[in-house]
Amino acid sequence: MNRWYFWKTWHPQTKFLYWGMIVVFAFFVFNFAYHFFAGVSTVIDWQKISNIEKIKVPTASFRVGLFDFSYEFDNYLITEIFRGGEIAISPVSAAIHLFAVALSLVIILVVISALESFWFYFGSLIFAAILISFKLEQLLLFGQADKMALIICLSAYLSTLYYFNKIKPELDILVRLLTFSGITLIVGIILFVFSEVESPLFFLVNYGMVTPLILSVVFIFILGHCLISFFLKIITRGNTVGNKNSLWHFITISLVYLVNVGFLYAYNAGYIDWDILYVNAFVILFIVAIIGIWDFKDREIQYQGMMSFAPLGALLYLSLAIICFSTLAYAFSMANDPLIEAFEDAIVYSQLGFGGLFMLYIIANFINPMMENMQVYKIMYKPPTFPYGTVQIVGLIAVVAFFLNANMLPFHQAIAGYYNGLGDLYQIEDDDFLAQQYYKLGDQYGFNNHRSNYSLGVLAREQKDESLAPFYFSEALKKKPTTYAQVNLGYELLNSGQFFDAMFSFREGLSRFRSNPYLYNNLAITFGKTSVLDSALHYLSLAKNSAATQQAAETNTLALIGKNDNLLSFSLDSLFDEVLTDKTYLPGLVNTFLLANKYVSSQEPFQQNDFPWIDTQDTTLNSFEFAYVYNYAYSRPESLDSSQLKQLSNFPEVFANGNYYEPLLLIKAYVLYQQNQVDAAMRILDQLQALNPFQRGYYNNMLGIWALEQYAPQVAASYFQKAERSRFEDAIFRKGISYTEAIATGDMFREEANAVWDSLLREVDERIAEPNPVLNILKEVINTKNFSVEEKSDAYKYHLLRFRFNELDENDFQKLIQSFEDPNYRALVLHDLWLKYESHLKASLLSQIQLLLDENPTLSSTAKIYMPWLQAFVWEEQGEWAKIYASQDQRTTISRWHKQLSWYYAAKEALSENNEEQLNAYIQKLSGNPLFVKGYLFALNQMEVEDPLDKYNLLLEALETNPYSAELQQAYVEISLASGMESYAESGLEDLKPLVSEKYFQQYLKRYDSLKAVYAPAF
Repeated sequence: MNRWYFWKTWHPQTKFLYWGMIVVFAFFVFNFAYHFFAGVSTVIDWQKISNIEKIKVPTASFRVGLFDFSYEFDNYLITEIFRGGEIAISPVSAAIHLFAVALSLVIILVVISALESFWFYFGSLIFAAILISFKLEQLLLFGQADKMALIICLSAYLSTLYYFNKIKPELDILVRLLTFSGITLIVGIILFVFSEVESPLFFLVNYGMVTPLILSVVFIFILGHCLISFFLKIITRGNTVGNKNSLWHFITISLVYLVNVGFLYAYNAGYIDWDILYVNAFVILFIVAIIGIWDFKDREIQYQGMMSFAPLGALLYLSLAIICFSTLAYAFSMANDPLIEAFEDAIVYSQLGFGGLFMLYIIANFINPMMENMQVYKIMYKPPTFPYGTVQIVGLIAVVAFFLNANMLPFHQAIAGYYNGLGDLYQIEDDDFLAQQYYKLGDQYGFNNHRSNYSLGVLAREQKDESLAPFYFSEALKKKPTTYAQVNLGYELLNSGQFFDAMFSFREGLSRFRSNPYLYNNLAITFGKTSVLDSALHYLSLAKNSAATQQAAETNTLALIGKNDNLLSFSLDSLFDEVLTDKTYLPGLVNTFLLANKYVSSQEPFQQNDFPWIDTQDTTLNSFEFAYVYNYAYSRPESLDSSQLKQLSNFPEVFANGNYYEPLLLIKAYVLYQQNQVDAAMRILDQLQALNPFQRGYYNNMLGIWALEQYAPQVAASYFQKAERSRFEDAIFRKGISYTEAIATGDMFREEANAVWDSLLREVDERIAEPNPVLNILKEVINTKNFSVEEKSDAYKYHLLRFRFNELDENDFQKLIQSFEDPNYRALVLHDLWLKYESHLKASLLSQIQLLLDENPTLSSTAKIYMPWLQAFVWEEQGEWAKIYASQDQRTTISRWHKQLSWYYAAKEALSENNEEQLNAYIQKLSGNPLFVKGYLFALNQMEVEDPLDKYNLLLEALETNPYSAELQQAYVEISLASGMESYAESGLEDLKPLVSEKYFQQYLKRYDSLKAVYAPAF
């Protein structure tokens, strides 16, 4: 029993120390096992790269005359792709390893201090060499690159060794341990405090890797025959007289083991590539390290001249075991595959060399006792003929033979691992150039090793080198392929626009790493950039099956549909319910709103209403929050309350949101416009067009579209003119329409319109293309002197009335209106004329409207929607606000203008009924839009202000937005007079003159003089 529990007879103090070392050894074995089984996943993580793209979303169209207008507004779409991250160089792993090395060296110092004569001096020399190997001068102690640190360490340790060995040899182990530990702690503090490098920890660990490597190899060699000796113990331990076949059992099991190790050697050397289960070298090492605790005690007879097993040999063994497993754990924790392979080769070579020789040693020395079934294990280290030392020597020769046969590959791999460590060190120091050089040296010595090439690939990726990054990742795949390198190769190819190469890489990866969800997701993204959309959806469905990629796959599914209109075959609500599992994941919600915004005209409105506004404690937005706020606000602009609108206004003012400043202002302008704060919205857009010259055409076009939608053609024309200067597509045509629409307010616009249509017709002639018949109709309509419409189409008649109505007398109007063959045109033109020319031939226009209402002809579904509005116009003239309000549900909101008209009617009804609360609500809506002049002036007149100058300032701002409105100009003149600012009134009068006919202006002068007399100050 004492053979197994040999420590029971030890002194309690020594026993406590030994068990402490056993616990530490167990910790490092578990630490190694964790990193061994976890693999590279503890070193490299998956990075989810979210790409935010702008997608043009068509806005709701509106009609001006017979032309439909719309514009495209940016929305945001998110796609998510994965890539392998950089190597996580862990300071925790480095600190644990440094602790293991320090502890082991302290134990080795304790052992050396107890050795006698030659072995003491030899041990001291070895320890001095160990200190030299740490290259302490690299730490720049006290800012000096000299040997000061080495001299301090040598003086401290060697003098203490001499003291314990020669002066006070009677001192016990615990005193020695505490002394050396204290010296090590003090030295460590000095090195860490006074070193002038950024990371002394990594300098010590990585420059000092040579010693742990050599000691680990020594430990592995010591264990070379332990499993063979263990087989001997198992087989002969229970032998009694009469037992048979011990020798053959021993030979058989030993050969089976050695043959399996031989298969592993042949596989690693490239001699075979059989699809069989190979033994694992590191599992062997773990087993023999445990067995070796007792085997090293059994071998005491071989080294008793140097030291005894209890306790020096036992402590020395555990210190070597700790340093070996710690070094292995550190290599696995850094994914340093060339270093790991060097260890694997050392284990295999030692098992074959020392193990094979030990089997022969047992047979040569103990064949007869074994044939007699004696308990040979008790005397296996006391050979009668063939000395045990010969086994060590010949076994070492065999190991060297394996080593030379491999062209010194394990040595080169160890050097590669060392250089990889130095590359890590300088990467931590942010010296990418030196890191790159050491990684290249690592690749040079450990050709095609994964670690060097992966790190080089990551560095090239950070430097945006689109040629070297995929090259290094492809090199990393040649020897020890990992999913991270495979995904990174495809990712880099995809980023550089090599779609088909990327597709091949991801497919190749799936043949190597079957059912990998990251490869599925990235392959789907690649297919999505081609026309093979079915495959993209297929791989996304596979990626959804993994929790790691589910959110990204669902987000990408929505993104794919958003980019390809033909994939949307069911309702948005069904899509949301079926595709999105996590309904709080912002990228998925961003894409959901993108779909709702893009397909709003072709799908049922999105019914989901429980989406929260962004919940952020401060006003700093990340990219997901920005895209969500943007798409959400675009989708539901009118539902944003005052607090949300205030927060939306605050976002652009935060410095941290600088990257999103322009789009945040843009979406704020859009929301304000949809909430009828048109003046504020247009001011923001005007600010943006001045801020960004590259988007000036886009912003001016949007301003023009907004003005045209508000029936302010002169304002629209000015913005389209600016958009045209920025070469914005279609700006010239829209400018032409705006000038043509503005002809009713001044003959000067006729010349501008003619210039535009002539320019467009010339472009058609130069392209030798068929001219658009509408251009010729418009050109003829705005220039004709003859209002005869015989043999003219209804479209021609419509345009003639729309653009020249103010030039017609009552007789011409009656002839034209009765000449329409299609009653649909008649309904449309009467509706449009009332909105455009409300004060011209009003009686005749009203009579024709009433006549049409009385006739109630059969109309198309499109034209029918105008009939309730025509009825409302009649009631408006009669002041029947209650009837208009009561019938509001019968009227379709055709455009924003009609929505504002409904508000105006409701406000009039509220005023007539003295409903102050409702009136104030509509005043709030109407007061923000000076382009809807009728409603704006009504709201202004109903406002209660303390200072009359407030209304003056509001009118002044309104005229900045809508300078072509005669009604606003007149209101400005009159409020200036009322405020006692006659000079401003005179200036306003001059501005009014070009906006109205001479006849009207002369009539207004009379009103002006009368008002002037009323407001004249009394003296």
